[in-house]
Amino acid sequence: MTSIVQYKRVLSQDTFNNTQTAKSPYVTAAELDELKRAVDMGWMLTAGVLIFLMNAGFAMLESGSVRFKNLQVVLIKNMVHALLGGLIWWAWGFAFAFGNVEGGFIGFKYFLGLGLGEDGMHAQWWLSYAFAAAATSIVSGSVAERINVYTYVCFSILMFGFIYPMIAAWTWGRGWLYVFGYEDFAGSGVVHITGGFAGLMGAVICGPRLGRFEDVRTGQAIASESST
Repeated sequence: MTSIVQYKRVLSQDTFNNTQTAKSPYVTAAELDELKRAVDMGWMLTAGVLIFLMNAGFAMLESGSVRFKNLQVVLIKNMVHALLGGLIWWAWGFAFAFGNVEGGFIGFKYFLGLGLGEDGMHAQWWLSYAFAAAATSIVSGSVAERINVYTYVCFSILMFGFIYPMIAAWTWGRGWLYVFGYEDFAGSGVVHITGGFAGLMGAVICGPRLGRFEDVRTGQAIASESST
């Protein structure tokens, strides 16, 4: 009789333990947060790839808008600013743009990529780099056939290292302009106005392309490559 009672007690205790350790059929708040972070990261990585491919599109458009002798220069410039810009964005560009700006002028964290992993900022780094490359490539087309590779490399360093990070810090980095209520959902101001205005200033300084629209000797326009 005693053995039967002890057996029932052990059976009841095992049933209780299994009930306590069984996984709940409902999703917890922590699991929802983890799922949200995974979806956000996946979307940011995918969007970054699509934005970065704009560099290839800009390169094709520029190639069809210049003369054949300048075709290779255009392609080299687009390749160089993407490669060099990635190093600069890793070294200090992202730090200036998103390194705890907190209503200020410029950031001061994430230099050389330090702290990106701890704060889960790798996807943000990639997306913002793609935007910076798109803004810089706008300038490449604005000064096509009027600037050599070395001068454009110097400008790319300035654009990736200071001009674009400064604008991004004021706005997307929650700097002083963000505090005043400025919002830019998709980059019409941060990316396109910044790149467009920089390209306009470059075009004004360099002047028109000599011989592109009217040849100085024959008075006839020189045709460019096909833009299609």
